[in-house]
Amino acid sequence: MGNDARVEDRRILLLEDDKQLRSSMHKSLADEGFKFVTLAGTCSEAFSEIFSDLPPELLLLGASLPDGDGISLLKRIRRSSEVPTIMVSHRDDLFSKDEAFSAHADDYLSKSVHPIELIHRVRAVLRRSYPSSQATRCGQAVIDFDQGTITRGEQAFALSGTEFEILKCLSDNRNRVVSHETLCNHVWGGGASFRDALMSHIHRIRTKLEDSPNQPQALLTIRGLGYKLVVE
Repeated sequence: MGNDARVEDRRILLLEDDKQLRSSMHKSLADEGFKFVTLAGTCSEAFSEIFSDLPPELLLLGASLPDGDGISLLKRIRRSSEVPTIMVSHRDDLFSKDEAFSAHADDYLSKSVHPIELIHRVRAVLRRSYPSSQATRCGQAVIDFDQGTITRGEQAFALSGTEFEILKCLSDNRNRVVSHETLCNHVWGGGASFRDALMSHIHRIRTKLEDSPNQPQALLTIRGLGYKLVVE
């Protein structure tokens, strides 16, 4: 999966032998939109998943397992894989944390961790491990937020500050409808009074983004709701 993927679309392997805890952690992840979570209860199951054709992009690794321990498994994994790993243990002492980080764990959590903190830690490790590119492809055009440009074919168009802010808000919510009010608040800090200005800027953006601005394929108007940026 490319680095432009949403963190919630990353593949996660949850390795924990405690069925109740595994189920609880899985539910916390699913409730926050993590759709691709594979469950395992043993080292052998996890090892098969990690070196499969579609390996996980994050490992939540229990410290105590029926056929081994998490530290030994992580050391074995690190011989040939750098999969980001969060160690999850019932032990919360400094020695245990040092042992995990020395084995190249990316983070360490107690099994009593609150679901909210679990989600924040998972997202933080994924963002660090898979920094998103600032280039967004929409049909035949590429929006480069680092450069503040749209490139379509052999033409490059500079974005104004307002166009940049509108597109950034739409890109951050790619393939989802963003209301007029949300966009106006994001750009101008106001609501309905800026709607005409928003429509004018959307038109200018389309002249840069679309092959046929009057028949847009990338920046869509969702009647009565707002706009949607279609990103590949």
